[in-house]
Amino acid sequence: SGADVDACLLVVEANTKISKADEELVHRFKDLGVPALLAINKIDLLQDKSVLMEQIAKLSALYDFEAVVPVSAQDGNGMDALREELIALAEPGGRYAHRPAGARHCVRNRARENSALYG
Repeated sequence: SGADVDACLLVVEANTKISKADEELVHRFKDLGVPALLAINKIDLLQDKSVLMEQIAKLSALYDFEAVVPVSAQDGNGMDALREELIALAEPGGRYAHRPAGARHCVRNRARENSALYG
């Protein structure tokens, strides 16, 4: 059902087109009305990091992700940041239960700053 879902995680591969499966998952996120994170894996294989920024923009247009975290499972880059984001969403009451109204904006800025490191 999804009533017990606290958060969702969409993991996509860097430099790939949005798949039908990705679109279906995003649709389910919307139906559930739960926060979701986006992890873009295999950033270590990107020669042109501007491709990452384009991919982030396209995926972010589909859903209002809580955070976008570029990662490399191969070398571990970004994995600590992803773990932190997941833990924050798993906390009782969720990420924003005890934060001021501007906290969500700060998280988005942090995601942009993280992604800028790869651009």
